[in-house]
Amino acid sequence: AQFFNQPLMAFESTKHDGTLGNSFSMISISRPEVGLMAFKKMESSEGYVIRVNELSGKDIKNAKITLPGEILQAYEVNGQEKRIGDVAFTKNSIQFDLSHYTIKSFAVKLKKANEAVLPQQPVTIPYNADIMSYDENRDDGVMFDGQSFPAELLPEYVESEGIRFKIGNKQDEQNNAVACNAQTIALVDSKMDRFCRSILQSYSEFGSE
Repeated sequence: AQFFNQPLMAFESTKHDGTLGNSFSMISISRPEVGLMAFKKMESSEGYVIRVNELSGKDIKNAKITLPGEILQAYEVNGQEKRIGDVAFTKNSIQFDLSHYTIKSFAVKLKKANEAVLPQQPVTIPYNADIMSYDENRDDGVMFDGQSFPAELLPEYVESEGIRFKIGNKQDEQNNAVACNAQTIALVDSKMDRFCRSILQSYSEFGSE
């Protein structure tokens, strides 16, 4: 449901010099008899899952998968992404054997590239609703049908992809959310590029989303 409601966004950039050259490969496999079934982020930990299968009906020896970055850790996993064995790996590739028509999955953790720290500036939010309450005063904040978010469980901020979102005031009788009503939010006046992100929660008669 999350991927359906939050699909990938495509955008076009202007022509510019890059650091990757004319071509770039996210993943390559040394043997055509080995098919790539999945290459995705792990569900509950850092790293990626690579799932392959044998296509020709023959046992494969010394197959190699090459990745674009340095591998810090690699091991075999099951369908629940739990470790079940080891796999040989070098700087940027893993090596393995594959029996005929079988499937194998591997977890790999790559060394993070040096990421530029982007300047961030919070904006002033015109809070006009109180949707949080502490357990000792559950009547304080009301979102819908007498329900509210438990203030005890909410952090002071949420960080996602290096961007920090500050949570509104959780104290009693303090507004900490915005009920949309054609308000205007003023952005910071600066010369740097502007890109605004926000955390949203919606609800209807069918429940929250």
